[in-house]
Amino acid sequence: MNSQCTSNKKFKYNFLRKININNPKIVDATKIINLIKEEYGDNYPEPQYYNKDKIKKIICRASKEKNIIWKCAFFNGELIGQALLQIIHNIGYIKFTIIKEKYRGQGILTLLGYHLANEIKKFSASQLLYIYAIVDNNNVYVRNFIEKYGFKKIGTTPYWDENKFYIIYGRNSFKNIEIWKIIKIHKDLFEKVYQFLINSRIKRYIQVYSPPKISHDSDRKLKINFSKCYTNSIPSIVLSLDSSYRKKGIAVLKENLLQKSWYNFQFLKDVSLDLKSQSVSKLRKKFYRNNKINSLSILVNINDIILQEILLTSGFRYYGYMPYFFMGIDYILMGMSKIVGL
Repeated sequence: MNSQCTSNKKFKYNFLRKININNPKIVDATKIINLIKEEYGDNYPEPQYYNKDKIKKIICRASKEKNIIWKCAFFNGELIGQALLQIIHNIGYIKFTIIKEKYRGQGILTLLGYHLANEIKKFSASQLLYIYAIVDNNNVYVRNFIEKYGFKKIGTTPYWDENKFYIIYGRNSFKNIEIWKIIKIHKDLFEKVYQFLINSRIKRYIQVYSPPKISHDSDRKLKINFSKCYTNSIPSIVLSLDSSYRKKGIAVLKENLLQKSWYNFQFLKDVSLDLKSQSVSKLRKKFYRNNKINSLSILVNINDIILQEILLTSGFRYYGYMPYFFMGIDYILMGMSKIVGL
């Protein structure tokens, strides 16, 4: 038994010595698309990675901008794995992590993680506050890996298919030493948020608020339009008051038909209570009329008690706590799913 273990370790060591970890090049675009198709078919949830021109643009950006870190694993010229870290507003997002199934369990993901970690350590604490990894619930291989590296489960997304949703993981960056922050929270969300903060050891002082009940009936019915556009190559829907132009938009949400979901709904600017209430009401009705969409996710500023009240009275549920999510401010994820019982 011991000789067998020694033999396996020796094979694994010799195999890893033959792996080259490099930044992708333009000529690798086809290999990247083939890797996705081999592992996911047509169902990878970020459709921009099926487009060769868009992949080439991201590769070019990664070669010039330090906020995109893309590492690929090659074995005898074959692309067998990759991982991408993108930093937006001082927050890192690990995504696009794929290892060919026949090469899993041999240390390739650890090798990629090591190279990503070395790049991450080059950032100061102020440049990179927090790191997120959003993982398919069925991808046990990646989930076990990131948990080993200190990522904690901080929430989930609503189900978008019978057994499909994402688990949201997070951890402080290597240099960020967390300080205590004061947050507000809706009284009906306090218990869930407080328990999460205790379990994850996130340093927050909580102020609990009881907002007035929000009426969804208004004497002044606002004409809110829905129009499609593209945000960073991702199809989106813009809510606007009087035109379909983004500059007059009041809210935007991204759509991804591959995962049967609308997600990351956010108001583009401060809007009135009446406008927030009517926008959420119309969005909810549109969501239930659309037979192709199963889940809806909304990101809410932790201190926006009024919007939390509007969503709770509209049937939205709490799904997760997002530290530092945008411009250093905490957010919570709320949403709903048409999948019965979930």
